[in-house]
Amino acid sequence: MAERQTRLTQQVVDMGHWGETNRVVPPSDHPWSVPTSVTEREKRLEDIRQAVEADIVPRLVQSHDRAYAPAAIVPVAAEVIAFVKILLSHQDEATIVAHVAAVQARGVSVDDIYLQLFQPTARYIGELWCDDLCSFIDVTLAVGTMQKLLRMLAPIFHANGRPEDGSRQALIVPLPGDQHTFGLSMVAEFMRRAGWSIWSTPFASIETLSETLGKLYFVLVGYSVSSDERLDELTKVIRQTRRASCNKAIRILVGGPVFVARPDYVTRVGADAMGTDAPHALSLAESFVASAA
Repeated sequence: MAERQTRLTQQVVDMGHWGETNRVVPPSDHPWSVPTSVTEREKRLEDIRQAVEADIVPRLVQSHDRAYAPAAIVPVAAEVIAFVKILLSHQDEATIVAHVAAVQARGVSVDDIYLQLFQPTARYIGELWCDDLCSFIDVTLAVGTMQKLLRMLAPIFHANGRPEDGSRQALIVPLPGDQHTFGLSMVAEFMRRAGWSIWSTPFASIETLSETLGKLYFVLVGYSVSSDERLDELTKVIRQTRRASCNKAIRILVGGPVFVARPDYVTRVGADAMGTDAPHALSLAESFVASAA
């Protein structure tokens, strides 16, 4: 274990300079502006490198050691680390796609690219942002790129999917105004492949959400929040969801890091269950349907 961690740490150090190809730099007075001087930028990237080395590498090694047999073909920790660095250095799309293609060429399934490459990458970039080690623009561009990759891989992911079943309709959306949608996009993809009809267009307000709930019959609604600062708002939205829905037995699923850290919040906000990841959310959705039959 220690040897593997040392090896991966050295790979992080050896990955070289973070390029600035196609880097988007906002005006210097923009509240989310990124460092523009070489000194500032190098300091921020060194902070990120140290965070990756000290925190992300050990946890990635541990999670892969626990979850997978040695013969399993999955993205390895070094590939996740490299992907984080590629995204945060704003490499051109061809470089990013080439990295994912190289992982896939090893025999890694699209499912595992979604769950073992994209998912931890999104989580760790979010943690770097929370620790002020990358900017809002870094996060926005990185997540936007992964959203594109989800769409690019979708034809392969859905190749053996079930036909859409109109009787199993779900609303999978962020809270109005919330920008954290990558996890929900993943859930929507897994549910669509299983034959669910998914409405995933964000709502501008609780009023438009309520109007849709009153007109269309949804079996369940899935919401996600990234921090406990919006729990009170989520509680109100869930209460309004049950009140406005034409399905009076509608089930409500929640997700996000705040619920993983505090499962007791599920009851607090008035939800029925928490999905820890996309396959788990799908399993819960299927169990809701089975219990209602």
